[in-house]
Amino acid sequence: MFDEGLSPWWDVYVQVPSPLSDAVSACLHRLEAGAVVLHDDTVLAAEAVARLQGGPQAAGWTVVQGAWPADAAFLARLQALQQALYDWTAWLPGLRWQLACRQQHQHDYLTQWQRFFTPLVIAERLLIRPPWEKGPVPAGMACVELEPSMAFGTGLHPTTQLCLTLLVQALAGHPQGCLLDVGCGSGILALAALKLGLPRAVGVDIDPQAVAVARHNAARNGLRDQVAFLHGSWEVAKGPYTHLVANLYLEPLLALAGALPELLLPGGCGIVSGILETQEAPLREALQAAGLAVSARLAREGWVALRADRR
Repeated sequence: MFDEGLSPWWDVYVQVPSPLSDAVSACLHRLEAGAVVLHDDTVLAAEAVARLQGGPQAAGWTVVQGAWPADAAFLARLQALQQALYDWTAWLPGLRWQLACRQQHQHDYLTQWQRFFTPLVIAERLLIRPPWEKGPVPAGMACVELEPSMAFGTGLHPTTQLCLTLLVQALAGHPQGCLLDVGCGSGILALAALKLGLPRAVGVDIDPQAVAVARHNAARNGLRDQVAFLHGSWEVAKGPYTHLVANLYLEPLLALAGALPELLLPGGCGIVSGILETQEAPLREALQAAGLAVSARLAREGWVALRADRR
């Protein structure tokens, strides 16, 4: 039984085969873990207290570490992580993994971790940077300021970068219309679209904390009057839209695919990511079954993003 009164934070450790480590990292980010770190060629020692261990037996394994606050949502987040691991086991028969938690009595490292968030340039058109970076923005480049936080979407993960790259391509020239960001997290995709010239955006997320973070980031970037961040899924967003982005998991993306004809205007485009290359085929099939044409694909580090256009 967890005693949440003893510590303000819980460390969580997930040992998985190294090829799955990025997926676990993304899952932790989506579940609002902070200080996510990958320990390659490492395993969890067979002890009562979580401890990392190297050696020959650790080859091919990675321990993904993150931290959650010891609040009322901790157990729900832990259960969601366990469910994701069970889902992967169903997709990958024979998959072995281990999960451990440890109370953390000093959490200064959460602030120290923010130092790793450095400016990110997307397609020479978009700059994502933390607020302490105050240098001039290069001419012709849009800039979004994000403070590293517990909400997923600082631009560090490959799927976020893939979505941003496709978004830059889709919004070249003088974009018009309104974008829907499904699973908005920090709001990075919706805010980037506005900085790239789109006049309006709507973001939705089932996590109220993510919605609060996204609203804060909108205000920080002077975009509060151009975007609405709502609590809920795509059902709460009244469309249709000219553009849609969704950086999720395979299961919600499959469900979203069937709704895209109603959410997108004719000629509108949807950008979807959050899937591994091994999961691309069923998503393509779902998009094509919904009457959309896949017009662009990007891949990085085993992750894939697709652009699908409504005819």
